[in-house]
Parts: sequence; structure tokens; C-alpha cells
Amino acid sequence: MKINDYILEKIADQGRKKTWISDKTGINYKSLITKLRTDCFTAYDLMEVSKVLHIDLNEMRNTLSRSDKDE
Repeated sequence: MKINDYILEKIADQGRKKTWISDKTGINYKSLITKLRTDCFTAYDLMEVSKVLHIDLNEMRNTLSRSDKDE
């Protein structure tokens, strides 16, 4: 699992729209879509997205680590 997959899963679980995330984070909508498509987030962007989606970055790291081991 990649970071973008994890974030997209959280978006779906919470029933959020990407436009809402863009508005709450201040990340331009088209930039957000590109970041989600290319899995290319800056640390700042990741922090902003995690705040609005209430993502625990340690939990995300552990989930991504586990999925890497499974592959």
C-alpha cells in the first residue's frame, strides 16, 4: 500500500470529497488530485491532510510498513 492509497481509503471511509479536503487544507484542488495520483506529498501537505482527516501518522506508518512486508 502506498501513501496515496491509504489517504484515498480514509477519504472513502469518512465519506469526504476531495474538494472538501482541498478547501480545508488550502491545497489547490488540481494539485491535490495530482498528489493523490502520483503519490507525491510534501511533509507539509501530508501534515495538513492528516489533520483534516484525523490520521495518526504513526498508525499510517505502521500500516504502510506491514503492507510492505506482505508484498
